[in-house]
Amino acid sequence: LQRPASLTGSLVIINTATSAVERVIPLSDNPSDFDLTADNQFLYVVTQGGRKMHRIHLEDWSTAEKPLPATPDENHPAVRYRVAAGAGTKVYWVDGQSAPTLHSMDFATGLETGPPIVPEGTGFGAIARAGDGSSLAAWAQFGWSAGSYGSKALVVDTSGASAVPGARGVLLERDPLDTPVITRSGSSSVFMKKYRLSADLSTVEVEYPADVYAATGTPGIVFGAWEAWKERTLTKVWQAPEGVTANICAVSGDQSAFFYFNTATGTLVRVAMS
Repeated sequence: LQRPASLTGSLVIINTATSAVERVIPLSDNPSDFDLTADNQFLYVVTQGGRKMHRIHLEDWSTAEKPLPATPDENHPAVRYRVAAGAGTKVYWVDGQSAPTLHSMDFATGLETGPPIVPEGTGFGAIARAGDGSSLAAWAQFGWSAGSYGSKALVVDTSGASAVPGARGVLLERDPLDTPVITRSGSSSVFMKKYRLSADLSTVEVEYPADVYAATGTPGIVFGAWEAWKERTLTKVWQAPEGVTANICAVSGDQSAFFYFNTATGTLVRVAMS
Protein backbone atom coordinates (compact mmCIF):
# COMPACT_ATOMS: atom_id res chain seq x y z
CA LEU A 1 0.00 0.00 0.00
CA GLN A 2 1.04 3.57 -0.70
CA ARG A 3 -0.45 5.55 2.15
CA PRO A 4 0.36 9.30 2.07
CA ALA A 5 -1.35 11.21 4.87
CA SER A 6 -3.25 13.69 2.69
CA LEU A 7 -3.11 12.36 -0.88
CA THR A 8 -5.05 9.63 -2.65
CA GLY A 9 -3.54 6.25 -1.78
CA SER A 10 -3.07 3.25 -4.03
CA LEU A 11 -2.49 -0.48 -4.08
CA VAL A 12 0.69 -1.37 -5.96
CA ILE A 13 1.00 -4.88 -7.43
CA ILE A 14 4.63 -5.95 -7.88
CA ASN A 15 5.93 -9.01 -9.71
CA THR A 16 8.35 -10.33 -7.10
CA ALA A 17 10.31 -12.36 -9.66
CA THR A 18 11.14 -9.33 -11.82
CA SER A 19 10.59 -6.47 -9.29
CA ALA A 20 8.40 -4.81 -11.95
CA VAL A 21 5.28 -2.85 -11.00
CA GLU A 22 2.45 -4.60 -12.87
CA ARG A 23 -0.55 -2.58 -11.74
CA VAL A 24 -1.48 0.42 -9.59
CA ILE A 25 -5.04 0.54 -8.25
CA PRO A 26 -6.23 3.95 -6.96
CA LEU A 27 -7.77 4.03 -3.48
CA SER A 28 -9.19 6.77 -1.29
CA ASP A 29 -6.98 8.76 1.10
CA ASN A 30 -4.52 7.09 3.45
CA PRO A 31 -5.08 3.30 3.18
CA SER A 32 -4.09 1.81 6.53
CA ASP A 33 -4.65 -1.98 6.45
CA PHE A 34 -5.73 -4.87 4.18
CA ASP A 35 -6.76 -8.52 4.43
CA LEU A 36 -7.46 -11.42 2.06
CA THR A 37 -10.65 -13.47 2.16
CA ALA A 38 -10.19 -17.12 3.13
CA ASP A 39 -10.70 -18.24 -0.50
CA ASN A 40 -8.09 -15.71 -1.76
CA GLN A 41 -10.63 -14.18 -4.17
CA PHE A 42 -10.93 -10.70 -2.67
CA LEU A 43 -8.72 -8.21 -0.90
CA TYR A 44 -10.30 -5.74 1.51
CA VAL A 45 -8.52 -2.41 2.07
CA VAL A 46 -9.65 0.11 4.68
CA THR A 47 -8.72 3.78 4.22
CA GLN A 48 -8.38 6.09 7.18
CA GLY A 49 -8.45 9.40 5.33
CA GLY A 50 -11.12 8.41 2.82
CA ARG A 51 -13.12 6.49 5.46
CA LYS A 52 -14.02 3.76 2.97
CA MET A 53 -13.87 -0.01 2.69
CA HIS A 54 -12.52 -1.11 -0.70
CA ARG A 55 -12.91 -4.63 -2.08
CA ILE A 56 -10.66 -5.75 -4.94
CA HIS A 57 -11.30 -8.90 -6.99
CA LEU A 58 -7.92 -10.56 -7.45
CA GLU A 59 -8.87 -12.33 -10.68
CA ASP A 60 -10.01 -9.40 -12.83
CA TRP A 61 -8.87 -6.52 -10.53
CA SER A 62 -12.35 -4.99 -10.46
CA THR A 63 -13.02 -2.79 -7.43
CA ALA A 64 -15.96 -1.78 -5.26
CA GLU A 65 -16.16 0.51 -2.25
CA LYS A 66 -18.50 1.35 0.62
CA PRO A 67 -18.37 4.33 3.00
CA LEU A 68 -17.69 3.68 6.67
CA PRO A 69 -20.08 5.01 9.33
CA ALA A 70 -19.02 8.07 11.29
CA THR A 71 -17.45 7.64 14.73
CA PRO A 72 -17.18 10.24 17.52
CA ASP A 73 -13.38 10.55 17.29
CA GLU A 74 -12.41 9.46 13.80
CA ASN A 75 -8.62 9.88 13.67
CA HIS A 76 -6.69 9.74 16.91
CA PRO A 77 -3.02 10.33 15.92
CA ALA A 78 -1.79 7.16 17.71
CA VAL A 79 -4.30 4.82 16.07
CA ARG A 80 -4.70 3.39 12.56
CA TYR A 81 -7.70 1.53 11.19
CA ARG A 82 -7.51 -2.29 11.02
CA VAL A 83 -9.47 -4.80 8.93
CA ALA A 84 -10.17 -8.55 8.88
CA ALA A 85 -12.17 -10.42 6.23
CA GLY A 86 -14.92 -12.68 7.57
CA ALA A 87 -17.14 -15.38 6.10
CA GLY A 88 -19.04 -14.55 2.90
CA THR A 89 -19.40 -10.78 2.57
CA LYS A 90 -18.74 -10.06 6.24
CA VAL A 91 -15.83 -7.75 7.04
CA TYR A 92 -14.64 -6.42 10.38
CA TRP A 93 -12.80 -3.17 11.03
CA VAL A 94 -11.37 -1.24 13.96
CA ASP A 95 -11.91 2.52 13.96
CA GLY A 96 -9.58 5.36 14.98
CA GLN A 97 -11.12 6.52 18.24
CA SER A 98 -8.99 7.11 21.33
CA ALA A 99 -10.35 3.77 22.57
CA PRO A 100 -10.84 2.00 19.20
CA THR A 101 -14.01 -0.04 18.71
CA LEU A 102 -14.63 -3.09 16.53
CA HIS A 103 -17.32 -2.91 13.83
CA SER A 104 -18.96 -5.73 11.87
CA MET A 105 -20.16 -4.93 8.35
CA ASP A 106 -21.89 -6.72 5.47
CA PHE A 107 -20.05 -5.42 2.42
CA ALA A 108 -22.92 -6.44 0.13
CA THR A 109 -25.28 -3.97 1.82
CA GLY A 110 -22.72 -1.56 3.28
CA LEU A 111 -24.53 -1.76 6.63
CA GLU A 112 -23.22 -2.64 10.08
CA THR A 113 -24.54 -5.97 11.33
CA GLY A 114 -24.49 -5.11 15.02
CA PRO A 115 -23.40 -2.52 17.58
CA PRO A 116 -19.69 -1.65 17.84
CA ILE A 117 -17.72 -3.54 20.49
CA VAL A 118 -15.51 -1.93 23.13
CA PRO A 119 -13.64 -4.58 25.19
CA GLU A 120 -14.32 -3.67 28.82
CA GLY A 121 -13.55 0.01 28.38
CA THR A 122 -10.22 -0.56 26.64
CA GLY A 123 -9.53 -0.28 22.91
CA PHE A 124 -8.93 -2.80 20.13
CA GLY A 125 -5.60 -3.01 18.37
CA ALA A 126 -4.87 -5.56 15.64
CA ILE A 127 -7.39 -8.23 14.58
CA ALA A 128 -7.14 -11.37 12.45
CA ARG A 129 -9.45 -14.16 11.28
CA ALA A 130 -8.78 -17.26 13.37
CA GLY A 131 -9.35 -21.00 13.09
CA ASP A 132 -12.32 -21.93 10.90
CA GLY A 133 -13.35 -18.29 10.49
CA SER A 134 -15.94 -18.30 13.29
CA SER A 135 -13.82 -16.02 15.47
CA LEU A 136 -11.26 -13.23 15.46
CA ALA A 137 -8.05 -13.13 17.45
CA ALA A 138 -7.23 -9.65 18.73
CA TRP A 139 -5.26 -7.70 21.25
CA ALA A 140 -6.88 -4.97 23.30
CA GLN A 141 -4.89 -2.31 25.14
CA PHE A 142 -5.36 -0.54 28.42
CA GLY A 143 -5.04 3.23 28.23
CA TRP A 144 -3.59 3.79 24.72
CA SER A 145 -1.96 7.24 24.90
CA ALA A 146 -2.19 7.25 28.70
CA GLY A 147 -3.37 4.89 31.36
CA SER A 148 -2.64 1.47 32.81
CA TYR A 149 0.26 -0.74 31.80
CA GLY A 150 -0.30 -3.71 29.52
CA SER A 151 -2.64 -5.19 26.95
CA LYS A 152 -4.45 -8.52 26.65
CA ALA A 153 -5.28 -11.17 24.09
CA LEU A 154 -8.99 -11.46 23.25
CA VAL A 155 -11.19 -13.86 21.27
CA VAL A 156 -14.16 -12.33 19.40
CA ASP A 157 -17.00 -14.67 18.42
CA THR A 158 -18.10 -13.97 14.81
CA SER A 159 -20.22 -17.09 14.26
CA GLY A 160 -23.50 -15.16 14.53
CA ALA A 161 -24.98 -12.21 12.67
CA SER A 162 -22.81 -9.75 14.61
CA ALA A 163 -19.53 -9.97 16.49
CA VAL A 164 -19.59 -10.43 20.27
CA PRO A 165 -16.74 -10.47 22.80
CA GLY A 166 -15.50 -13.93 23.69
CA ALA A 167 -12.94 -15.32 26.09
CA ARG A 168 -10.11 -13.22 27.43
CA GLY A 169 -6.58 -14.54 27.00
CA VAL A 170 -3.18 -13.88 28.48
CA LEU A 171 -1.86 -10.46 29.47
CA LEU A 172 0.66 -8.94 27.03
CA GLU A 173 3.13 -6.10 27.04
CA ARG A 174 1.70 -2.68 26.23
CA ASP A 175 3.32 -1.05 23.16
CA PRO A 176 4.10 -0.70 20.27
CA LEU A 177 0.71 -0.05 18.69
CA ASP A 178 1.61 -1.29 15.19
CA THR A 179 2.12 -4.98 16.03
CA PRO A 180 -0.13 -7.32 14.00
CA VAL A 181 -2.01 -10.48 14.91
CA ILE A 182 -0.85 -13.40 12.73
CA THR A 183 -2.86 -16.58 12.24
CA ARG A 184 -2.39 -19.55 9.93
CA SER A 185 -5.08 -21.52 8.13
CA GLY A 186 -5.85 -24.58 10.23
CA SER A 187 -3.12 -23.73 12.73
CA SER A 188 -3.33 -24.19 16.46
CA SER A 189 -1.15 -21.15 17.23
CA VAL A 190 -1.53 -17.36 17.04
CA PHE A 191 1.22 -14.74 17.04
CA MET A 192 0.81 -11.36 18.73
CA LYS A 193 3.27 -8.95 20.33
CA LYS A 194 6.35 -11.00 21.38
CA TYR A 195 4.51 -14.29 21.72
CA ARG A 196 3.21 -17.42 20.05
CA LEU A 197 -0.04 -18.26 21.84
CA SER A 198 -2.32 -21.28 21.91
CA ALA A 199 -5.38 -21.11 19.64
CA ASP A 200 -7.65 -20.10 22.53
CA LEU A 201 -5.12 -17.37 23.50
CA SER A 202 -4.92 -18.71 27.06
CA THR A 203 -1.31 -19.96 27.04
CA VAL A 204 2.07 -18.55 26.00
CA GLU A 205 3.82 -21.22 23.94
CA VAL A 206 6.95 -19.26 22.95
CA GLU A 207 8.32 -15.82 23.84
CA TYR A 208 10.54 -14.21 21.16
CA PRO A 209 13.33 -11.66 21.65
CA ALA A 210 11.25 -8.87 20.05
CA ASP A 211 7.78 -8.16 18.66
CA VAL A 212 6.66 -10.40 15.77
CA TYR A 213 5.70 -8.78 12.45
CA ALA A 214 5.56 -11.78 10.07
CA ALA A 215 5.82 -15.57 9.97
CA THR A 216 6.16 -18.26 7.32
CA GLY A 217 2.92 -19.94 6.24
CA THR A 218 4.01 -23.23 7.79
CA PRO A 219 5.97 -23.52 11.05
CA GLY A 220 9.53 -22.42 10.43
CA ILE A 221 10.67 -18.79 10.64
CA VAL A 222 9.32 -15.85 12.66
CA PHE A 223 10.28 -12.24 11.83
CA GLY A 224 10.76 -9.18 13.96
CA ALA A 225 11.28 -5.71 12.49
CA TRP A 226 15.07 -6.14 12.14
CA GLU A 227 15.78 -9.86 12.60
CA ALA A 228 14.35 -13.36 12.21
CA TRP A 229 14.44 -16.52 14.32
CA LYS A 230 13.61 -20.20 14.03
CA GLU A 231 10.09 -20.52 15.35
CA ARG A 232 10.69 -23.23 17.94
CA THR A 233 14.34 -22.84 18.94
CA LEU A 234 14.63 -19.01 18.70
CA THR A 235 17.93 -19.37 16.84
CA LYS A 236 18.62 -16.13 14.96
CA VAL A 237 18.73 -16.77 11.19
CA TRP A 238 18.77 -13.20 9.79
CA GLN A 239 19.78 -9.73 10.89
CA ALA A 240 19.15 -6.51 8.97
CA PRO A 241 22.39 -5.14 7.46
CA GLU A 242 24.22 -2.55 9.53
CA GLY A 243 22.89 0.93 8.90
CA VAL A 244 19.61 -0.32 7.38
CA THR A 245 16.35 0.81 8.96
CA ALA A 246 14.14 -2.16 8.12
CA ASN A 247 10.50 -3.08 8.63
CA ILE A 248 9.50 -6.65 7.71
CA CYS A 249 6.53 -6.60 5.36
CA ALA A 250 5.66 -10.09 4.11
CA VAL A 251 6.69 -13.63 3.22
CA SER A 252 6.18 -14.72 -0.41
CA GLY A 253 3.34 -17.13 -1.14
CA ASP A 254 5.73 -19.91 -2.16
CA GLN A 255 7.74 -19.35 1.05
CA SER A 256 10.94 -18.86 -0.98
CA ALA A 257 11.66 -15.29 0.12
CA PHE A 258 10.68 -12.51 2.48
CA PHE A 259 10.45 -8.77 1.88
CA TYR A 260 11.32 -5.83 4.06
CA PHE A 261 10.79 -2.14 3.52
CA ASN A 262 13.87 -0.01 4.07
CA THR A 263 12.34 3.08 5.62
CA ALA A 264 15.54 5.13 5.16
CA THR A 265 15.70 4.67 1.38
CA GLY A 266 12.03 3.97 0.61
CA THR A 267 12.86 0.67 -1.13
CA LEU A 268 11.35 -2.81 -0.96
CA VAL A 269 14.05 -5.47 -0.58
CA ARG A 270 13.70 -9.18 -1.40
CA VAL A 271 15.71 -11.72 0.64
CA ALA A 272 15.81 -15.35 -0.56
CA MET A 273 15.25 -18.09 2.02
CA SER A 274 17.33 -21.18 1.19
